[in-house]
Amino acid sequence: MSAKIRMYRLGKGLTLEELATAAGLTKSYLSKVERGKSSPSIAIAMRIAQELQVDAAEIFGPTPGNSGSALVETAEARPAAPARAGTPSYVPIAATTPGKHMHPFWVHPGDSGDGPLVEHGGDEFVYVVSGSVELTVDDEVHRMAAGDTAYFAATRPHRLRSVSGPERAVALVTTTVDRHPHGSGPSPESSSPAR
Repeated sequence: MSAKIRMYRLGKGLTLEELATAAGLTKSYLSKVERGKSSPSIAIAMRIAQELQVDAAEIFGPTPGNSGSALVETAEARPAAPARAGTPSYVPIAATTPGKHMHPFWVHPGDSGDGPLVEHGGDEFVYVVSGSVELTVDDEVHRMAAGDTAYFAATRPHRLRSVSGPERAVALVTTTVDRHPHGSGPSPESSSPAR
């Protein structure tokens, strides 16, 4: 992921500082992301992708084209979650599908309760696959267990964290932030995206 961000940034002729400023990040944080010292959340990856004019999945995963009428991904092919339960990870679903309007991710939330609340255009859907999570939307905190779902306007400040203890929580998170096609500017609706 880090090498891809750097590759796209250099391809656009942007300095580290220019991309960081445009994405609302600090230069030092973006440098850590590019060096693989920090893993960006979905929200930050989508902000970076917006400024680089690429799909966020192109930062998180591989980007070969898909010629079939449906993209099927097997559970066996999915990357394993990081060993540390407290480390958040985000695995894009249908990363190879260009121009999509839904951005689904397998999310293994971190367990830190002091992360920032994020917001972005569109809507967000959360389905808890296993474990327990805490979803904060505005000032409301919702405890969710496996099988629970939530749907909300992603323009509301929100955060997802694991409250499963050593057990790794897994959630399916889908956002509806529209992406812009390659070569065109960012859409006016997309601002600072999710998770």
